[in-house]
Amino acid sequence: MNVQKQQRDNIGPEQMLNNLRQETRKNREMATEIIGRELNDKRERLQEIEMLLQEPACSQTELERLTADVRNLNRQTQDLEVKLQQNAPQNDNLAVYKSQANGVSQKKEQKMEEIKKLEVEKQAIERQLRDKEEQYVRLKARST
Repeated sequence: MNVQKQQRDNIGPEQMLNNLRQETRKNREMATEIIGRELNDKRERLQEIEMLLQEPACSQTELERLTADVRNLNRQTQDLEVKLQQNAPQNDNLAVYKSQANGVSQKKEQKMEEIKKLEVEKQAIERQLRDKEEQYVRLKARST
């Protein structure tokens, strides 16, 4: 996510949080679906090759080719596992933004409560003002 671009565009904290959530969703999908699918495909292929290696009556060249395939698939599987693990720390980087968004949300709730209290107080003062005005009108009407 380009923080400088967001600052230039004056994106608010809620929009920034939404952008972070979308990015998190996208990363999570990529990590679980795409890389996970590739990892499963490689593991299945590895199992197939291992089963072929267990079958008797293979020529030496066939055996060497299959062994090389097993090594290659093991390496690819490890690479994909590393990619999965590398995606996890990216989600940890979002923890800072999540905590900031949580703090902003709590402050917003506090301010909303303050506004409600002030509105109730305003209504009470307006009611008192109306009562005093009515009382003034009555007293003025009696004195004239």
